[in-house]
Amino acid sequence: MSEVFVLQHLYRACDGDEESKLLGVYSSRQLAHRAAQRFGRQPGFREYAEIVSDGDGDGFYIQACRLDQDSDGGWSEGFVRE
Repeated sequence: MSEVFVLQHLYRACDGDEESKLLGVYSSRQLAHRAAQRFGRQPGFREYAEIVSDGDGDGFYIQACRLDQDSDGGWSEGFVRE
């Protein structure tokens, strides 16, 4: 296995801050979708039960991640605390 699928739930809170919950890491996209369906029946999650692409919008987000490789999220140079 060289890739896993990370399932998160994202939504904007009333104050505009983004809320993110890590729900699980799965060996296939199909298993991540099934998990999203299970979570999507639960209170809170069912109000934002769509699967969203690129983390854009409110709902479930599935991200493919390669194992044993640094993230390409732009952190290789560190970060600045504001």
